[in-house]
Amino acid sequence: MKHLKRVVALALVCIFAVGMLAACGGSDSPAPAGSGAAGSGSSGTVYVDTGEYTGPEMTLTVNFASPDYNNVYMMDAFERITQRTGGKVKFEPYYINGLLSLTEALDGLGNGLADISDITLSNYPAQFVYTTQLCALPFAGYQDILTANDIVRDVILKQNNEMMMKEFTDQNIKPFSTSAIYGSALMCHNDINIEKPEDLKGLKVMTQDIVFSNFLNSVGAIPVSHQVLDMTTDLQNGVVDIAFNGANVAKAFGAIDYTKV
Repeated sequence: MKHLKRVVALALVCIFAVGMLAACGGSDSPAPAGSGAAGSGSSGTVYVDTGEYTGPEMTLTVNFASPDYNNVYMMDAFERITQRTGGKVKFEPYYINGLLSLTEALDGLGNGLADISDITLSNYPAQFVYTTQLCALPFAGYQDILTANDIVRDVILKQNNEMMMKEFTDQNIKPFSTSAIYGSALMCHNDINIEKPEDLKGLKVMTQDIVFSNFLNSVGAIPVSHQVLDMTTDLQNGVVDIAFNGANVAKAFGAIDYTKV
C-alpha cells in the first residue's frame, strides 16, 4: 500500500530563491483534513462526488515545512479531492517539525515517509545546484513575483529541462509545482553602513545561498551557512554580523528584534 501511495502521490516542491524559507513556526500535531466547513471549500462552493474515481482508498501523508496558516490553499485543494473521490482519498497533514524537520524533508519524501511535502531547495544546494542557481541569480530579469514564478516554472517544468529534472528524479521526487520568492535583505546586528559591496569585507554574513556565498567570498566577506532557525540566536549572540534573508522571515522567527539597520 505504501508503494502504491508513493506512485500515485505527486510531491509538491516549492523552490524559494536566495535563501528564503517557508517555515516560520507552527503546531507540531497533525491537523484535521480540510480548511473549510464540511461539504465546501474555503470559497464556499459545494463539491460533490462525481462518481468518476474508481481507484483504491488511500490516506496520503503530507509534510508541511511551514505552519498551517501558510497552507490554507493546499488544504482547500485536498478537501476538494477528498470530496470528489467520495472520501476515498484522504490526506493526513503535519505541520513544521510534526513529521519531518526542514533538513529531513528531502530524505523523508524520497524514501516514502511522507507522500507529499513542500521543500525549500536552498536547504539542499548540493542536490539542486542548477535550480538554486536559477532562482538565486540577481540578474535573471525578474521584474515581479509573477514573472519570477513564470520563469522558474517554464524552465523546469514546461521546457522539459532534463538537467534540472534529473535533480528531482535522482531524489525519487516528482515535482508538481514550483515557485520563486525574492526580496531578501541584509539585516545587521549593529549599526553598519553598507553602501557598496566592498563594505562587506571582513563581515560574517549568514546565508544558505551558494551564489551569494560565492559573491561574499569575492569581496572578502565571510559567508556563514547556518539554518534560518539559527538566525535569531546568531544575531543576538554576535555569531554573525549580518543575516541575509527576507525581512518577513526574520520577523516570523523574531530575528528582526535584533537588527539595527
